[in-house]
Amino acid sequence: MGKLDGKVAVISGAGYGLGRGIAIALAKEGAKVATIGRTREKLEDFQKDMDSRGFEAMYFVGDVSKRESVNEFIDEVVAKWGTVDIDINNAMCYNMRSFIETTDEDIDKIFDSSVRGTVYMMQACYPYFKKNGAGKVVNFSSIAGQYGMVDHSSYAIAKAGLSGLTRAVALEWGADNIQVNAIAPAGATPAWYKFEKEQPKEIVEAFLNQIPAHKMGDPEKDIGRVVAFLSSEDSNWITSRTIFVDGGQGAIR
Repeated sequence: MGKLDGKVAVISGAGYGLGRGIAIALAKEGAKVATIGRTREKLEDFQKDMDSRGFEAMYFVGDVSKRESVNEFIDEVVAKWGTVDIDINNAMCYNMRSFIETTDEDIDKIFDSSVRGTVYMMQACYPYFKKNGAGKVVNFSSIAGQYGMVDHSSYAIAKAGLSGLTRAVALEWGADNIQVNAIAPAGATPAWYKFEKEQPKEIVEAFLNQIPAHKMGDPEKDIGRVVAFLSSEDSNWITSRTIFVDGGQGAIR
């Protein structure tokens, strides 16, 4: 028996990286898992991976920054599995740029994929949560949104906004037995590997020195299991929180 047996989870951006690890963690607990993403090749690889593990999964090629695309995704999930129980809002674009060089395009790209995408996913899932008398939402904040990071101004704007959104909606939806939380993870994502490859060694080491274990978390084992907990009934008395899942990185701030 898994903690999520019979539950239907939707995850944005599970085609690879952190989202893939989270999808595997939820599926291991018995959830049916659906993802939305823009790149068909990554989504097909996701499906192949999930099928090979014996998990129930599906994908939808779409853009979370477009409300109509998100609505179509949720409609397809419900047509297949009857409902939605869990909403994991992982997808977002990423860039690094100094504040003075940050453009409208930089801000819009990150804001649309993360903030708007999260809003659209939550709103599309709500009717099913309401009908079921229960629901779980996990949003994605960041240490950048809580404490700031150099060259991450547009990213920090979005992530701080998502923590605020999490708190506000948790208050609105609490009476419906819907728990809304966020995590601020430090995981080994494609963005991390790009950073590790492109930045000088001393910059990478300085970043890792902020984490007691001197490494980034595993997407499934370190990040995914926490998301599985927040998606389960074990977390019914936790809501509105942004939880650092970062190996202690935030402790030095």
